[in-house]
Amino acid sequence: MHTALRAAVGRFRPDRCRTLLLRACLHDGAAGRDAWSGFVASVDDVPAFLGLGGRGQRRLAPVLTAGLARHGAPAQPELVTRLRTAAFHEELRCREVERVLAGLLQALRRTGASYLVLKGAALGYAAYGEPRLRHSHDVNLLVPPDAPELPPDALAEAGFRPAPGLSDHAGETVYMHPTGLPLVVQSELFRSGPYHVPWSELLSRSLRFMVAGCPAPTLSLADHLHHVCAHAASTPTSSSLVWAVDAWQLIGRMGSEDWRSLVTVAHSAGSVVPMAVALGYLMRELDAQVPQWAVDEVGRLAATVTPYQRDVALRAARRSGRSARGVRREPMAVRTMQAWWWLFPSADYIRASTGARTWRQVARHRLVRPLYWARSSVLRLMRRRARRLDRQREGGASRPPPRGTRATA
Repeated sequence: MHTALRAAVGRFRPDRCRTLLLRACLHDGAAGRDAWSGFVASVDDVPAFLGLGGRGQRRLAPVLTAGLARHGAPAQPELVTRLRTAAFHEELRCREVERVLAGLLQALRRTGASYLVLKGAALGYAAYGEPRLRHSHDVNLLVPPDAPELPPDALAEAGFRPAPGLSDHAGETVYMHPTGLPLVVQSELFRSGPYHVPWSELLSRSLRFMVAGCPAPTLSLADHLHHVCAHAASTPTSSSLVWAVDAWQLIGRMGSEDWRSLVTVAHSAGSVVPMAVALGYLMRELDAQVPQWAVDEVGRLAATVTPYQRDVALRAARRSGRSARGVRREPMAVRTMQAWWWLFPSADYIRASTGARTWRQVARHRLVRPLYWARSSVLRLMRRRARRLDRQREGGASRPPPRGTRATA
């Protein structure tokens, strides 16, 4: 794979500091203790970095608390207390989510509706084994594209009411529970990315887990890992580290058949580029037990992608890492190559993204795209300069007069 393409798509990979934090959460023994020591030495304010008083990496509190207890790394008593408090809050939230989810599953089971449970609500059971370790702020259900709505009576019985103002994606419906827990019903697995996996294939490979004695269908381990990695590479929340912990937990449960299935799914979905980057990071930086042959095969497929697949991966990558903290910064030569690909995409990508049909329409879009980029860049620089001038004026107005002078009215 081209170095610039790997760098552009890999903007969701955590930097060195966050990688040390992940290793402290996931590794045992001396490896975990060394990672924690390195992380603490590289951060000025550990509680603030972890977001224990607000937003940040506080979703890692249960996993980090468990990791520190396993490998016995030294930590300040105040930090340990705050971590345990955050983990206790997550456990209480997990119990509430489990109660609401069990009621929803029972109501849907009586209707015979077809669906799959996604993301945190499923990963806590299917991958972690202990739901309290996986934060879940909503319940996500995937439904068939030809039946994108669940029975209203079953949703009402479970306590969910429509909340149309909370949906930001096409093909997605949001419901709200009286406890404040949202239910997101989506008809596409990748609601924020360009990758597609047919519903029939997902359903044929699906697994089941138990929630309070009620069976719940979910994705296979391979489909879960594919979703976690490709979703992380195509969403604006790339500063989150939860995807790496999810992937680690899934990898520990996967067998040879799951890995073969993963390679096939990534190839058919056109997501081999982000999968190659994600698997390479997990194996090299986190020492995850990813088979070498799987990394080599996905890398080989990623090196032979078409210009259209390259542009699709770049488009998804632009959604992530644009304003994220903790992402890797690349050299100017790499960024120049990325800008060239964005300014002059392939004809197939232009046809797919704009609806252009004739070569004249494609040529028009190719001409307008650099002009639009130049106009946007000039406007951005002008706004930046205007803000700088405003700050200078405000600073000059509030600055006290020099010594020895008298302020005039």
